[in-house]
Amino acid sequence: MSEPLVGDYHQRLLSSLGEAFEIARRVREYTNSPTDHVETIFADTMDERVELLVGPEGVAEKIRRMKGVLSGEQLAFKLCEDIVYSSLGRMDEESIMKQAICTALAVLTPPCITAAPSEGISKVKIKENPDGSRYLAVYFAGPIRAAGGTELAAVVVLADYVRRLLGLDR
Repeated sequence: MSEPLVGDYHQRLLSSLGEAFEIARRVREYTNSPTDHVETIFADTMDERVELLVGPEGVAEKIRRMKGVLSGEQLAFKLCEDIVYSSLGRMDEESIMKQAICTALAVLTPPCITAAPSEGISKVKIKENPDGSRYLAVYFAGPIRAAGGTELAAVVVLADYVRRLLGLDR
């Protein structure tokens, strides 16, 4: 299939999608729908999907800036750093860690089609070792356990990196 045909096909899909969203919006005006808008979120690029799926707000622009310069793995670790350092003092440590891990995982699982980044990590806690030092505990939910070993391994590596950024013990 030639490139112009693919482009035309993509444009037709986007046009049809826009029409379907408008029909759904109008139908909601005539029904007893609990919301007045279509809940489905549409994103055309990986960076938009990451921001809409797990956040944080503004991460799509950061991904776009770094995507051509860094590999996917490097980008994930850079985003961890950026989220941790820009969020300190504005969010609690557990929320910062969960945000960093989920965002980085979403970058590593393009095109973000699995539920692992958004629903596979149920919570992140800071717990205490017997010697009083603090460590990171990641709790997994069904979607990531079913996704496969690669995503589980990625979470462990990302969590260890975030742990080190925050100065937590093993």
